[in-house]
Amino acid sequence: MRTEKELLETRARLVNEQNDLNNQLNGKDVTDEMSQRWDKIQLDIAALTAEIHRGQSVKQNMALIADQQAESEDRSGVAPKSADQKGAYRAAFDKWLRTGLGNMSTEERGIMSRGTDPQSVGTNNLGGFTVPQEFGDELIKSMAAYGGMLDVSTVIRTLSGAPMPFPSSDETGVIGRLVAENAPLAVKDIAFGSTTLGSYAYTSDVVKLSYQLMQDNGINLEAEIMPILAERLGRIFNRHLTVGTGSGQPSGVATGALAGVTSAAAAGVTRGEIIDLQHSVDVAYRANGRYMLNDLTIAALRKLALGAGDASPLWQLSMREGAPDLLEGKPYTVNNDIASLGAGNVPLLFGDFSKYRVRITRDVTMAEINELYIANLQKGFMAFARMDGALLDTKAVKKLTNAAS
Repeated sequence: MRTEKELLETRARLVNEQNDLNNQLNGKDVTDEMSQRWDKIQLDIAALTAEIHRGQSVKQNMALIADQQAESEDRSGVAPKSADQKGAYRAAFDKWLRTGLGNMSTEERGIMSRGTDPQSVGTNNLGGFTVPQEFGDELIKSMAAYGGMLDVSTVIRTLSGAPMPFPSSDETGVIGRLVAENAPLAVKDIAFGSTTLGSYAYTSDVVKLSYQLMQDNGINLEAEIMPILAERLGRIFNRHLTVGTGSGQPSGVATGALAGVTSAAAAGVTRGEIIDLQHSVDVAYRANGRYMLNDLTIAALRKLALGAGDASPLWQLSMREGAPDLLEGKPYTVNNDIASLGAGNVPLLFGDFSKYRVRITRDVTMAEINELYIANLQKGFMAFARMDGALLDTKAVKKLTNAAS
């Protein structure tokens, strides 16, 4: 696997090659060979960019998970698990996957029932258990990679799914005042609002495995199951955190964002409109601001004409390891659940996405289904998780909307 530095250097070489090809044209007719070469370079650049972003997201998610785990251990006063303890839990979990609860010893059941930390409780009456901490963390990291919302939002983990109110206030329009000597002071109360996050239940639905596969010791069942569960949960999580209606599901960030700019075109956007969107967000949020858009819109923005005398491209590729690519000087997140350019669509968001709060209840839980598929010598597995999300400060993120026609 290539390092981030190697990926950046390869992409930079391709971008320079593409620019040289463009300079060679200089008003000449484009041959089929040159057109095909341009398209091939463009696809390679897009693939490298996606690989770089995935690697950066994994690093960020691993750091986030490590911080959350450290905070949980600080609050509980419990020391981190040793390698032996983690190994014992993973071994018990693997045996449960392969042979079921009935073939486990009392000691192994006890390890499973204790869960991944003192707050986690296995649902063994349903044949299910909280997955090992490392397994759950890998699921969260994989789910984040499917659209970016878990990557840029503020994620909190709670032990209970009870309604959780978050107070909010908007003081941006309230200022102090000059007061004369001995003059009475006025009363200006703070207007508080409240957003309540619940805990919607999500499931991967059922994955069926044959008993032959489960009993084959050469097969890593976690590696077989995890990508499937992660993809299913990750896609629905990201979709609802992006465009959820707020009725019976989370309120997505595109739903909660306030109007910033309406484009003049029904299926396009200008550089001026992008700049206007950025400046429609209060300067207090712009310092931590980023764009969010889908991959097709990124491609469209890269093709925008720069205008006479403007030699600065909208999209600025990163040349340094750990540094993100930039759009108009700001980082961006590719989220393919954001709409494409089109009449009445919302193809572009800008703002401080840390003001979007994601609440995940407990850990990912997996349950086994023994009887339903036994006639075919199969066992079913399903994962479920509980989650909600909302933009707590609606002024923190603004949206660009395409004209209706």
